[in-house]
Amino acid sequence: MKKWLLLLLTVSMIVTVGCTKDEDVDEFAELITYVEDMGGFRFLVAAAPDDTTLTAEAQAATFLAGFELVVDVRAADAYNAGHIEGAVNWAAADFKTKLAEANPTGTVLIVCYTGQTASHLQTVASLMGYDAKILKWGMSGWSTTTNSWGANTKGDFTAWSMEDTEPTAETYDAPELDTGEETGEDILDAMLDVTVAGGLKGASAAATMADEYVINYWSAADWNTYGHIENAYRITPGDILSTASLYNIPSDRTVYVYCYTGQTSAALTSYLNTLGYTTLSIKYGVNGMIYPNHPVAWHDRHVDLPLVQ
Repeated sequence: MKKWLLLLLTVSMIVTVGCTKDEDVDEFAELITYVEDMGGFRFLVAAAPDDTTLTAEAQAATFLAGFELVVDVRAADAYNAGHIEGAVNWAAADFKTKLAEANPTGTVLIVCYTGQTASHLQTVASLMGYDAKILKWGMSGWSTTTNSWGANTKGDFTAWSMEDTEPTAETYDAPELDTGEETGEDILDAMLDVTVAGGLKGASAAATMADEYVINYWSAADWNTYGHIENAYRITPGDILSTASLYNIPSDRTVYVYCYTGQTSAALTSYLNTLGYTTLSIKYGVNGMIYPNHPVAWHDRHVDLPLVQ
């Protein structure tokens, strides 16, 4: 009888242990499977209208009719000085919580100063399952009175190369995650909390980046035509997948990402950081390095769209 009791006790202990969290869960594998099943990295932009043949009021009304919710994440003083009619003002740190509370079924437009913080938050919204776009160029692209972009364009970057041959990227280990969660959905929610709390991770362009691991997020044609930061590795837009370029990104060091304007790279940085990488977006992209000698250069508006206070 004692032997049977001992056997039953042993089986009970095994079952109990088996019901606790599996310490061998590969959180990154669970997360990336879930995220890529959702559609992976999705970056969507809406450019404000700039048609000199129509009134500013008519253009704004038509444009805004396409959005259920407009969220302005600038500081309160900037918002109060002039914002898009109907826009709500949320702190970036509160974005995830407030978006879940609002639970929009239509498209959300996210607005900031230059489009970069909005891009960071658009990734958050997209990974939460919402349809979200940024206002291209931020409020700088809405009115000349709210333009903070032009002052940040530069053309004096010294670590630029016209070498056509692309470096061959190595294969790296995936990030090691430790959220304590088991399902892809719960791991993503925990990682998004970290991403939102950390804010937009950005860095100013510096010649020393030629000595760092830098990702150029351009097409091959633009790489060959316009050049790149010295020693950068190119990833074709759309190829951030576990079956394509994801494992060519080192997970044990800081990685810099740049694009044309800093908007796409901000979104991509947010995405990669949510997956457990440590990445920084080069602010203003090549607009802050070789302006205006590239295909997506900042330009002043022709029509100022209306603002309310």
